Amino acid sequence: MRRIGSIVVLAGLVLPLGIGCVSQGSGRRDVREAEAEAEIWALEQAYWEANRGAHHEAIVATWHDRFLGWPATEPKPIDKADGVHFVHRQYPEPADYTFRIEPMGIRVTGDVAVNHYTVRLSTKLPDGTVQERSMRITHTLLREGGEWKVLGGMSCSL
Repeated sequence: MRRIGSIVVLAGLVLPLGIGCVSQGSGRRDVREAEAEAEIWALEQAYWEANRGAHHEAIVATWHDRFLGWPATEPKPIDKADGVHFVHRQYPEPADYTFRIEPMGIRVTGDVAVNHYTVRLSTKLPDGTVQERSMRITHTLLREGGEWKVLGGMSCSL
């Protein structure tokens, strides 16, 4: 019985050290993660270019077939079919704004990624003033067939 107690005490001292080593190592990115992150940021850039240009098919093409998102302007989450109607309403024609994506955090693990960023939109109004708008965006992405697709997302105005 004393031997089992000694093993439990020893395990209690050694296991946290091992877990600490795993936690520290998990913060490092390998080459595949860095490549995945670059692909995802390029996808986000293309997504906002498509929004600005009202390229509805290009917007929807970034979404997974099982997409579920909750845009800030909608009262409830929407799926891909509802999203098609949403983008036609939200972006009926090309818009004249510039945008800047500010990465806030991304985590890639295998074929799943969670991406957080702020997008800043600037529109020059006819009177010459500039209207600024900012949103927080979270996208969860899934890689299928080597291609990243937005599985879910949420936005809120700042």
